[in-house]
Amino acid sequence: MNNYKSLKRQLKFCIKTMNDSSSLFVVDSNKDFTRKRKHLFGSTLFNVLLLESGSLKDEMFKLFGYNLDTPTASSFVQARSKIRPDAFHSAIKDSKTTFYKANNSNKPFSAII
Repeated sequence: MNNYKSLKRQLKFCIKTMNDSSSLFVVDSNKDFTRKRKHLFGSTLFNVLLLESGSLKDEMFKLFGYNLDTPTASSFVQARSKIRPDAFHSAIKDSKTTFYKANNSNKPFSAII
């Protein structure tokens, strides 16, 4: 379980780094994720990667703490569609690389990518 927490921490760090240059990872850099809303680039990317097997509506409630002002599943899908597919690949690849460097590991989870 310690490896899971470490990998999740590395993923958060990589997404935070990507968030600084988010215009490289969105479909339309002039308008996508330019205003502050409930679905920000970094949080949307992180949430997509950490979704579990529940319905999207249930996952949204879980992510936003079961609040009444939880965004709809439709708004999440729209936000997700603004992120280019290579952003997900880059986030996983970078976090995996830094995880293995930090833990001096022999890449036991190489099937992830």
